[in-house]
This record gives sequence, structure tokens and C-alpha cells, in this order.
Amino acid sequence: MSPATPRRLSLTAAAATSIGLVRQTNEDRHLLDASRGWFAVADGVGGLPYGERASECAIRHLVRELEADSLRAPRPLADIVECCHHAVRQLGTQLCPRTGIGTTFTALRLTPEGGELAHIGDSIGFLHPGRNRPLLRLTIDHTVPAPAVFINGLDAPPFTPPPRLVRYLGQPASPVCDVRSLALAPGDRIILCSDGLTRALDDLDLAALSSAQPTPAALAQALIRVADLRGGQDNSTVVIVDLTVF
Repeated sequence: MSPATPRRLSLTAAAATSIGLVRQTNEDRHLLDASRGWFAVADGVGGLPYGERASECAIRHLVRELEADSLRAPRPLADIVECCHHAVRQLGTQLCPRTGIGTTFTALRLTPEGGELAHIGDSIGFLHPGRNRPLLRLTIDHTVPAPAVFINGLDAPPFTPPPRLVRYLGQPASPVCDVRSLALAPGDRIILCSDGLTRALDDLDLAALSSAQPTPAALAQALIRVADLRGGQDNSTVVIVDLTVF
């Protein structure tokens, strides 16, 4: 490739999911659309019914929005996420009017300039620059700590529930979506995953496995396998995208 030839980014991608060893259903859903450069992870909100229906609705509606965008000028990422929210909200009023349904949502759109990441909830996005530098967390969890529960009459430490989500698709008011632009380069690796994975593996675990696994497919299987070996307390889903040049 001559110096005057512009570099074009290419990619390889893979995904994996596991129900884990405790849950009865898998409430995670994901999108891997390498041809259009779209990737997403959605995780049904714990404590609300029909989590699998909520995450499935979000991903299915995202696909519909992408198909519509192929016939018109691409819209802002936040507008697409807002449409997905209304779809989940509408389904929730049909399935469970009293509480509604909900799902987290983390989506990546690759562009000629790099990428855009949209995020609502506590699924996580990571960037592993060059697959050999420190792992960067791209998202902030939209949660608040839950109060500890004290059991009267028992000499036992208090039980601390997991943090409570304050932003998710399907909630009564439209959630604010975090959108950030990403400057990407050949050799970069992007990891999207549900919180079931990061409850079992910390950032150092993820970085070490990412550095050791040469392909998205190998890394996806390794991450899911380790999460299950560490108890599989939750559903785990991961989508991995590697950027190369041609």
C-alpha cells in the first residue's frame, strides 16, 4: 500500500452468550451486524418482568431502525435509541401495565471517522487500544447504591443488594442516553458486554484475556467460559470487534 493510498478500516467480529449456572432464562440479547458496522448488547432489567422480551424488543427495533436508515440519511444515534425506548415502553404497557418492562442498551456504530457509542444502563463498553495497551472503560453505570438490609435477631453482617438502575429503556420517562465519539485505529479492539460478565471478571481479567486471545471469536468464548467457571451467577453476553486495515 503506497503512502498516498488512504487507509480503510476493516473488521472482524464475534459474539457469545451464556445463560449461566443459576438463571432459568437468558434475558440478554445482542446484535452483530458487521456489514453495516452496528453492534449492541441489551440486558433485561432485574426486578422487572419479561426481561427477555424487553431486550429482544430493543434489539429487534434497532434492526428496524437500521433498515429504515438505509433508505434515508442516517439520524443521530440518540434519536435511534429514543425510538427503541418507545418501542420497549409500548410493549411494557401491553405486557405489564403496572410496572412496565425494561432493558439496558449499549450500542456501537462504526463510521468512516471512527465510531459512536450509545449507552443506557449498566452493560459496559470497553476499548482495548492496539490490544496491548491499558483497557479503557467507555461507559458509566447508570445506577445508585441500594441500601443495606439488616436482619433482625441474627448476628450476621448486613446484606447489600446490587446497585439499582436509574436509567434504562422502557422506564416511564425517556432516559438520557450517553453518546460519545470514538477515535479508532487499526489494531483496536472494542468489547461490549452485559454486567453478568463484569460481575465475574474485573477489568484486569478482561485486559489479560484480551491480550492473550488473538481473535474476537477466541476471546468471546474464553470470557464466557471463565464467567461460568466462576459461578455463572448471571447471564453473560459479549460482542467483540477488532479493527484492521485493507
